Amino acid sequence: DPYLRRPFFLMGAIQGDHLQILKHYGRMVAVVLTTALGASTVEAGVTLAQLHHTAWSSRDGAPTGVNALAQSLDGRLWIGTLGGLFTFDGLHFTAFQPAEGQAAFPSLSVRSLLADPDGSIWVGFLFGGIARIYGGQVRVWGAAEGVPTGAVHRIVVSTNKQAWAVAGNRLIRLEGDRWRFVDGAEMGVHRQKAVHDVLVKRSGELVLASDDSIFLLPPGKNHFEKTRE
Repeated sequence: DPYLRRPFFLMGAIQGDHLQILKHYGRMVAVVLTTALGASTVEAGVTLAQLHHTAWSSRDGAPTGVNALAQSLDGRLWIGTLGGLFTFDGLHFTAFQPAEGQAAFPSLSVRSLLADPDGSIWVGFLFGGIARIYGGQVRVWGAAEGVPTGAVHRIVVSTNKQAWAVAGNRLIRLEGDRWRFVDGAEMGVHRQKAVHDVLVKRSGELVLASDDSIFLLPPGKNHFEKTRE
């Protein structure tokens, strides 16, 4: 696609039923996304005046019920909605479904997205299930592979390439071909506490938010450290 081969910067924002996108043409810069969950700053040297702002509504073909945004290495914007997964190449919105013969998505409703630096896209579903899209192939994990019932609120990949997720208010991580619960005194995370979010800091630390506490997992360690009540 000649359009995708043109370097550009996308910042996506969800406002009501509008999907707003900012583009910066020129050299490729870091991916920055603004979602309903928070915002990231624009790369130093790039001002708002250099960005071209366009808004698309459902009348223009934009999907509605947007829950998550991510931008893959090829510049495509991935859009997770209540009605399915879509991509946007700067001109057209396209519904994405696994190819014939590949595992089907567990549901249409997408809750979370992650663009992995390795080029893959991770998808968390509203009613349970996780998918990874890489090189045209789709891998799906469901209850049989250890993903608990309930919304997959967040998926992250740590600096050591370990995949983690918050699903059904529990912390899980991918071990081989299965997702396993991370709880118990040996990890410092107790199953009585509901887990609400997990993030990876630039330093490589994993940050875990539970009902009443914040926990940190330093790189190379196997035990979360409680930071505050």
